[in-house]
Amino acid sequence: MIGLLVSCHGNVGLDVVGEKNSSTGISPCIKEAFTYFIEHEGHPDTSYLYSMEFLTGVPGFPVEDTMLGFYMMSGSIPMDNRKEAFKGFAIIDNYKVLVFDGQNIGIKFYDPDSLKWINLDSLNYPSVDIVECCAYVLNGNNYLELVGVQPDDFVPIKIR
Repeated sequence: MIGLLVSCHGNVGLDVVGEKNSSTGISPCIKEAFTYFIEHEGHPDTSYLYSMEFLTGVPGFPVEDTMLGFYMMSGSIPMDNRKEAFKGFAIIDNYKVLVFDGQNIGIKFYDPDSLKWINLDSLNYPSVDIVECCAYVLNGNNYLELVGVQPDDFVPIKIR
């Protein structure tokens, strides 16, 4: 899974004001996982457009494992195979986050009725070279674990 740094300032057409605004209907553990990603991202900016994607059957992981990836949108990410998986977008701590869940495997982590809709074709995704992403595995042990090397400051996130 890849993620690329982009600036989509104003493309969602939503002004987010105030301190730590978040959409309702997003699980606290998802908000915590996204916050960890943003805190370790090189150039976070609320004008960027981020994505949250739920996947299963990822090569190298057991079939029952579910992956949760956060990444920044870019013009180099193919959208044709993601359009059907698009559920809407949420605001997490003032960041605009597109939700992709083609198999509805992450439905217990967000309320689809709480997501806002936008036409993906209306967004402009610039191409950039900076890769930023974070992936978690939800492997049935009641915690979100980072994929790969666990940094010293990472504490598994309780699924709730």
